[in-house]
Amino acid sequence: ENEFQSAQEVLPKTDEAEKEMEPCNLGYLAIAQLCKNGSDAAALQRLEKITAELSGRKDEEAQEFLSQLVRARRIFVGG
Repeated sequence: ENEFQSAQEVLPKTDEAEKEMEPCNLGYLAIAQLCKNGSDAAALQRLEKITAELSGRKDEEAQEFLSQLVRARRIFVGG
């Protein structure tokens, strides 16, 4: 969890590659928080919002991020 949080604080928000990765990074942060506390409603809500946003995008990168987050959630959190 700390590493994902640090990434949000350290990586430049103006970098185009970072902007593209942000939904994936935030999704993994939410998953890490859910691993720590499975009843963290705020983390679950953030994860669901991120996956919904990625679902709405049709670009290949978004679909890959979505696939990674769905698999990670299933493996580490369940559901």
